[in-house]
Amino acid sequence: MACGKKFTYDAGKITAYSHQSEDKWAVFIEDTLSLKTLDQCAEHISVCHTTAFFMRQKLLAFLEKAVQDDMLSDLIEADETYVLKAQKSIHVTGRKPRKHGETATKRGLSSEQMCICVAADRDNNVVTRCVNRAKPSAENIEDAIGDRIAENSVFQCDGATAYNKLVEEKHCVKVVLNSHTDYNKVYHLNTVNSLHSRLKEMLEHFNGVSTKYLNRYLAMFVALEQAGQSLFHPAVDTVRTMLSKVNATLPIRSLRSEGLLAI
Repeated sequence: MACGKKFTYDAGKITAYSHQSEDKWAVFIEDTLSLKTLDQCAEHISVCHTTAFFMRQKLLAFLEKAVQDDMLSDLIEADETYVLKAQKSIHVTGRKPRKHGETATKRGLSSEQMCICVAADRDNNVVTRCVNRAKPSAENIEDAIGDRIAENSVFQCDGATAYNKLVEEKHCVKVVLNSHTDYNKVYHLNTVNSLHSRLKEMLEHFNGVSTKYLNRYLAMFVALEQAGQSLFHPAVDTVRTMLSKVNATLPIRSLRSEGLLAI
């Protein structure tokens, strides 16, 4: 009392700066990991849409920090997948506005496609990160997964030259798999291709995700995969344990800008 400062028991935790109880947060986390809509989450804990939105962004920001240090080692698979750029609630310039479900106005890879780099090893460790539009460069690959690849690993990919720089720096053995005819019981890209399908399925449940929040939702996908459960029956206790290890100060004003994807 002599110092005149205030102290809280949950400083640095997800409930800090929140007017909602721990019980409401527990329900909200479970609903979010079950891929319920914002309005469904808000109704379940009796809060407004805006409050639920900021609670979700705080949860996703904490998950992003929780999975940022995971490393891939030994036998690694890597490949890219693409989703359309989405500018929800932002005035679109340079093209006609696109409704949800519509296709890109340009054929093939273009600036309308956001590239998501996905890598995984055989121990259920996953890294997903979006850092660029269209086809990735060597620098894009390094920014996305470079610090998450252990040295002297076996690196499997589809032969894209953008991976060469990363493979050389990490002293990895590169295994090129151009088609399914190159696959065998050990060397294949089945794991990462399966991740692509489940990732797009998750994003579809949210009717598309605004591009600036994409990496936060990718962090949630990684957390669900590491929990070892299907997307529709997530291991909530596992994810809550993961969140308890994160210590971060994230008031609402920082949620609006910190770590958002700006491409």
